[in-house]
Amino acid sequence: MWLVLLSLSVVASLCRAASPRVTLVESYHADFEWDVQYRQGLMDRLGGRVRLESLQLDAKHLPAEAVNLRAGQILQTVVLRPPQLLIVGDDAALKLVGAPAAESGVPVVYLGINGNPRAYFHAQPRNVTGVLERPLIQRSVAELSSSVPGLRRALVMLDCDFTSDILRSDSLQGKESLQVGSVAVDVFQACRFADWQRMLAQAPDTYQAVWIGLYQALKDEQGRPIPDKEILAWTSAHARLPLFALWRYAVGKDKAAGGMVISGRDQGIAAGELAEKILFEGRKPGDLYPVTPNTGQFVFSKSSLTRFGISLPERVRRKAEWIE
Repeated sequence: MWLVLLSLSVVASLCRAASPRVTLVESYHADFEWDVQYRQGLMDRLGGRVRLESLQLDAKHLPAEAVNLRAGQILQTVVLRPPQLLIVGDDAALKLVGAPAAESGVPVVYLGINGNPRAYFHAQPRNVTGVLERPLIQRSVAELSSSVPGLRRALVMLDCDFTSDILRSDSLQGKESLQVGSVAVDVFQACRFADWQRMLAQAPDTYQAVWIGLYQALKDEQGRPIPDKEILAWTSAHARLPLFALWRYAVGKDKAAGGMVISGRDQGIAAGELAEKILFEGRKPGDLYPVTPNTGQFVFSKSSLTRFGISLPERVRRKAEWIE
């Protein structure tokens, strides 16, 4: 019997050794819901077929110098001991780790990229592909404008994170305001939670609805990070206008009422599909076109819709997924 057990142990060890080693570098922190969602999507596709190690830059919380230092350490490790595949989540990880690693020869799959991936490389290498992220600000406002009677001006709120800067630059052409049909949309970025709170309190003087984007990088008056769940709960509790979201994790009871949102899990699944082709089918990353998983999905919370007094048109209700 012990010989059988020993043999099984040896076989299991050999199988583990044969599994491709994949390194995931996350721009943010491990318990950030976006990261949780895309990690789950990755594992849904790759399962137990890879040895996945995950490293975080914590760019939402740490100052830029500390993020750069951490990125340099991770990059050195990746280059000295290259994995079979490097997956990088979001723009900071692509810029600071993925791009220089790819230029040293490491195959890379990116996900959650809001900017133009080409902007992060000196010359576009052939060992890179990935998944683009495109929050649907203008389309969300257009689709839901009839849900708020008398909607003439809407406010989009963002933090001062690197990704928010890219979102504003690329999706909103760097403007502070834009016209979406009959609705004037203003964009506000806050670095401090106090400024975020102040703007939300003043919003009913000017606007009829609010869309919240990224808020996880907000700091207190001493420059310390604030838990993102605390920010979202406060925002929901103190909002006096209909509150919509751009990302799925911000929708639910005691959160935003809903919106046309994108999901981290979709990003992870799409990146996992690309990884499968590279690791198990022998495809070259440069032969795989970058993808955008979907065009957004209506997701709503019944309790939050009721609380904010939002009545959805039937065409939206028919397409919607309900959190509760």
